[in-house]
Amino acid sequence: MKIAVIGGGAAGMATAHYLDKKFDVTVIEKQPILGGNIRTLNKNVKENAEKIPQDLYIDNGVIEFDESNFTEFHGLMKELGVEMERVELTTAYFAKNGKHYLSPYRIFQTETKLIGRIREVLRLTFCAIDFQSFMLRTSFLGPSSYKNKSVADFFRDHAYYRWMKMLLMYAYSIPYELVDDMPAALGIPVLRRCALFTRWTRVKGGVYTYIEKILEQFSGTIRVD
Repeated sequence: MKIAVIGGGAAGMATAHYLDKKFDVTVIEKQPILGGNIRTLNKNVKENAEKIPQDLYIDNGVIEFDESNFTEFHGLMKELGVEMERVELTTAYFAKNGKHYLSPYRIFQTETKLIGRIREVLRLTFCAIDFQSFMLRTSFLGPSSYKNKSVADFFRDHAYYRWMKMLLMYAYSIPYELVDDMPAALGIPVLRRCALFTRWTRVKGGVYTYIEKILEQFSGTIRVD
């Protein structure tokens, strides 16, 4: 049987990889390169070699994967023989009004004075309290509790919830302004699996590395524009 996979992004290439084991698969991509939202400098994105070191890999798109929500992805990486590495939690949230919230690792990396560290830790503590409140309010909810509700019905007007909205934007690759309308049945379970100290990993050598691994084993046809 011949099967056409439309789109050579992450989902398309993973689908093609599994279908290729039993069928004659053709991947059709309208862009001149594969990867979709995945862009890795010096992999599927080439720049002037005189300006950019060839051993430098810079990613754009979904570049970090937590082990609790991306279990199938980690399984695929293991199957492909792709090396993963732990990521230090260096994230930070900066609001338009100037307020910011730093992760613990970022605090101790950037704040050199004790008073500065204490101030940032206290600010982060209020976020942790709000997170625990969210976890408590949603801990006993079943599927019926999410019926005809959006994630906005479970959020409050606090910086931490804006951060959680960005997690959903990241997980589902949707615009930030549409997250509030996402069905609660899709969004809330994902957020509940994101603990305060979730372990995050990344693909060593750039995210596009796993697309290269798929291509090494792929026996079908690739068509790009």
